[in-house]
Amino acid sequence: DMMDKVGNKSAKQEIAMIKVQAPNMALRIIDDAIQAHGGGGVSEDYGLASAYAHQRTLRLADGPDEVHARSIARMELGKHQPNDGPTANALRGSNARSASAGSAAASAGMSSGDVGVSR
Repeated sequence: DMMDKVGNKSAKQEIAMIKVQAPNMALRIIDDAIQAHGGGGVSEDYGLASAYAHQRTLRLADGPDEVHARSIARMELGKHQPNDGPTANALRGSNARSASAGSAAASAGMSSGDVGVSR
């Protein structure tokens, strides 16, 4: 429904969430069916063991859950990050920190090589 309304680019966070939840839910359902069928659930009589193996393999087909979870977290954090200031620089990573440290050093009359050197 979301993709129909806003398109797949706008729904990329929801798509990533689905890529984590749908395969896990399918595995839980198949596992419950195996439990309900007892020993027959793991035999070849019902095909549940085969379905479980196939579904477990499909969980990796579109990338591991950790990749999707990281993508979801990155998109969610991106909604709430400040645009400027020390907090924004800290969240952007070491490149922003080293650039801001270099500019601070230059304004203090030091070279960027002097940053972090005690005298």
